[in-house]
Amino acid sequence: MAQAVQNTYGVLKMIFDYFDQNFMAFMILLTLGAVMYVNKDIKIPASRLFMTGIFILLAVSLNDLMTEVTERLYESGREKPAVLLRTWADTICYILRPCIIMIELFIVIPNKKYRLLCSLPAAVNGVIFGTALFGS
Repeated sequence: MAQAVQNTYGVLKMIFDYFDQNFMAFMILLTLGAVMYVNKDIKIPASRLFMTGIFILLAVSLNDLMTEVTERLYESGREKPAVLLRTWADTICYILRPCIIMIELFIVIPNKKYRLLCSLPAAVNGVIFGTALFGS
């Protein structure tokens, strides 16, 4: 019983620490999301790209929580699931980070003929880092 309470306390502390460390990022992203939602009737150019960028930034920030979870798994003696989870989380994060830059470029450069050129580095990065899932 005491072990279960201690584990629950550890998980809650980990989650609260995560929100404490990322509080300002969450406030900025939630404010941007609220502004986009309130102004949804006004046709703002690239508003869907803003929302996509917000969700990708939230996913990247969740990688911090996955890092903490994998560290706890590794400390508890479960190395194999910790390595697998860390590999997946870091691979997804490394693939998503250039996508954020790509979305920012799409917002700044609205011309559709340059979108393929702007998305090429993110696609190459995704292919390169995607190989980490196959044990390379």
